[in-house]
Amino acid sequence: MPALVYLHENNPSGSAEEPRCCIKERSGFAEALSLQPDYLDARLQLGLLLSRKNDPFGAANVYREIIRRKPDFAEARNNLGLALLEAHDPAGAQAAFAQALRLKPNYAEAHFNLALALKQAGKPEAARLEFEKAYQLAPQLRHLPQQP
Repeated sequence: MPALVYLHENNPSGSAEEPRCCIKERSGFAEALSLQPDYLDARLQLGLLLSRKNDPFGAANVYREIIRRKPDFAEARNNLGLALLEAHDPAGAQAAFAQALRLKPNYAEAHFNLALALKQAGKPEAARLEFEKAYQLAPQLRHLPQQP
């Protein structure tokens, strides 16, 4: 899985081992969302948790629900793209990243992730151009591997 998005406060090292708090978090997210269905931060964190649990289809559904509620949420579109990339849907991932970039043109992570999707789809030159855009916007991305 791309390390870029899934490094979060409950697992800052990005290790493959799932944080012990995940089971509690899942029920906590469900409770928070039952009380406040429009609490998008809880939905976003639930999507991240599902991705960490290797459930890209569940994560994609969560991100689609966020986008339904807030169509201009570029980060949710980027995360949807990553979930689709994990689900081996590079065309769907490319579309999600492109939508994120229409909303936020200088979104370095979305450029990087679009490059990953293009590379997976067998479009190395287009991928190279997107990697370069990402690196121009955020030079620290250069240390990340160029593979999904």
